[in-house]
Amino acid sequence: MNLSASSRFACLLLFIALSGPPVGAGKHIDVQVRAQPPRIEVGGKGQLVLTINIPAPYHINAHPASFDYLIPSDIRLSPVGPLSFAEPRYPKGILVAAGGSSEPISVYEGRITISVPYRVSREAEPGRVLIQGIFSYQACDAVRCFLPEKDPFSAPLEITARAESDTGLDTGVASPEIPSGLSPDTHDQTEEIIKSANQADSPSQPVLYPALFILGTLLLLGLVFQRGNKRG
Repeated sequence: MNLSASSRFACLLLFIALSGPPVGAGKHIDVQVRAQPPRIEVGGKGQLVLTINIPAPYHINAHPASFDYLIPSDIRLSPVGPLSFAEPRYPKGILVAAGGSSEPISVYEGRITISVPYRVSREAEPGRVLIQGIFSYQACDAVRCFLPEKDPFSAPLEITARAESDTGLDTGVASPEIPSGLSPDTHDQTEEIIKSANQADSPSQPVLYPALFILGTLLLLGLVFQRGNKRG
């Protein structure tokens, strides 16, 4: 029976996992989770941030895994009424050589960060909610792979009411004050008079004083001309 390289590698992983010292006992990684920001307004956006610490000499398969038979790192979140989650954002893995495989595989080592964006519904009630989920993975070292593991996690989130300026209750713009002794109608008429005066002072409007001067000069010349004719 002829087996492909990937099939031989899968069999090798299964043999290693089932042989040797007990595997799957104890945690091989540390998962820290926080909501960012920890307080968010109704209708706001945030993200769940998972920091995964993978101590040497271990590594875990990346997401997506290089081959179908490998178990990828994965996040599963429980529904939270007022929150809408987007797809998790996984980092890019690094390629390492694995025994029995002709091709390198993509893994995570050291410390990685995975984020899950979310949005709070505009109809959400202010209060405290708990984001819960499971991070599943398979850890390996240079010799063997361990049984798949699932680490539950949770992170609190405080939902607050929107600021008054966002609800239209307080625009932050003061209403114009009506001078003492003026009724609203008189105030409106005064504004119209001021507006008309400003338009008259605008350079684009006809200037009245030069026109009056020219008209007066013409009238004076006309009187002088008439008197000259009478004397003649």
